[in-house]
Amino acid sequence: MKIGLFVFVLFSRWLLLPLASASSSLPVYTPVRLSYQNLIREDAKQHVDTDVFLAALQEVGMVSITDVPSWNKQAFFQELEGCIDTLQTASHVFPDGTDVTEAVAARLNNLIVDAKGVSLPVLENVSGKRSYNMQQVINEGEHLEHVHCFYHRSTDSDVVVDSTTKNGPASTTIDWHTDQGLLLAFTPGQRYGTATNGFYIQLADGSAVEVEFDVEQDDVVIMLGDGVHQYVNPAWEKDTERLDLLRAVPHALQMPVGDSDENDVAPRIWYGRMVLPPPQALHPSSTKTFEEVRASMINKDPEALLLGCASRHQVARELAEGDDEGGDGCSSNTSYYCWHECMNYTDYDYSPEICESRSLSLGCVNGEGYLWVDTIHDPAFALGCVNMSVAEFAEVPSPAPSASAVQARMLFAAVVGLLASVSLLLAGL
Repeated sequence: MKIGLFVFVLFSRWLLLPLASASSSLPVYTPVRLSYQNLIREDAKQHVDTDVFLAALQEVGMVSITDVPSWNKQAFFQELEGCIDTLQTASHVFPDGTDVTEAVAARLNNLIVDAKGVSLPVLENVSGKRSYNMQQVINEGEHLEHVHCFYHRSTDSDVVVDSTTKNGPASTTIDWHTDQGLLLAFTPGQRYGTATNGFYIQLADGSAVEVEFDVEQDDVVIMLGDGVHQYVNPAWEKDTERLDLLRAVPHALQMPVGDSDENDVAPRIWYGRMVLPPPQALHPSSTKTFEEVRASMINKDPEALLLGCASRHQVARELAEGDDEGGDGCSSNTSYYCWHECMNYTDYDYSPEICESRSLSLGCVNGEGYLWVDTIHDPAFALGCVNMSVAEFAEVPSPAPSASAVQARMLFAAVVGLLASVSLLLAGL
């Protein structure tokens, strides 16, 4: 297999100062574990494991695949920790004081899968001359490989990590979110060759649990992203055989604290591969391709953020972190783009300064406090002050779609192919 690898690495190291230990009061969840060898067998056992596999992705959205060929997790992490310092890197500082260095290797490659049978179209190509089934979405999609190294730092030796609540940790390194893309294949994070705690997921009933990973398991964890809600589940709506929907997993990370040794600078290392849709596939809720949507998201375009983010909450946070320039030609000094026009501050009792004096942000909102996007034509939207950390975008409710057994099995077969590709990659490291 020919692999094109483009490495963009960010690195920064910080001294790990002594922190008090923290323990989670949340229930512990152990992922469903299935053997890779059993999953690819062509006998009755395969169908049993396929059903378990699908149930895990429908009820939770996460499954652990063990015994992946040519995959030695411990050896991989040892090699990775030894070489990452030699890469050109930069760091991202998270709000709780954790520095994360991330190496992103972007690859466009085809996965080799062995699935057979009739498939349903999931996405359409921009040319209008072809469609993508589940296998092709993964085969021809864009794959982003991530290597994360987390270093915890603090300027206060008496820092204590907040305790957890029934809804999750009170303080998180990475807040609750669902990933973009179809799925994420990852190896659980390790530190000193030991599985780390602090990885949380939300179950279907809304409760939070801490995921327990086993360092002795040579596994690859599959976790579904928001793509199953955006373009996979809707494709099954008209299919005759109905199953539970596939589920994207909300998750959060709380960086594990160090011990009392001030020279303890060992990172938490994590590896994963995110599968995004084919760049030239059309987003089902837009006339844009996924490549165009991603480019627009980088530029903080509200409509693209709504298409590409997992929740309206996340869109609001994205916009809150944007620059101060006005959109669509509006001058940010005198006006704000709202309901298809540049609304002048002098015509309203709101401006950036007025909202800032109230510890809020200027926005385009309706009477219920929902933020506006330009696909909504409603004159009720006007300038107002809003808390972007909790604000949500207005949306039109859509009927809940159903799923098909045929397409679900296509997902299973494609994931098996993904695992085979990951194992081949790791074997060459």
